[in-house]
Amino acid sequence: MICAQRDAGPARITYRQPSQDARPLFPGRRHGQHLGAEALTRRLRQHGIEPRQARNQALVTWAAELPAPVLADILGLHVTTAEQWAQRARRDWTSYIAERAGDMRA
Repeated sequence: MICAQRDAGPARITYRQPSQDARPLFPGRRHGQHLGAEALTRRLRQHGIEPRQARNQALVTWAAELPAPVLADILGLHVTTAEQWAQRARRDWTSYIAERAGDMRA
C-alpha cells in the first residue's frame, strides 16, 4: 500500500465535501451517520488515549512548527486562537514574517 501511494505521483491537496456515498471514517449506529464525539471519546479512553491531551499536544507541536496565520488556515482556526497556541509553544515567528515581507517586495 505504501509503495502504491508513493508511485501514485505527487499528492494534490483539495478540500471539498465528501460525496454523498462516502463512508464515514468513524461510523455511528445509523447508516451514513458519523460516530458522535462523546462515543468516540469514550472509545479512545478505553484504549488509554485522552483525546483532549492528545489534541492539545498536537496543537502545541504544530504551533511550534508553523506560523500562526498558516496554522489558522490549515486548521480553520481564528488567527488569534492560533497565536495563543503559538505563545504556548513559545515560538517567535518575527524573523519568518520579516523574511516573508522581504520576499514579497522582491
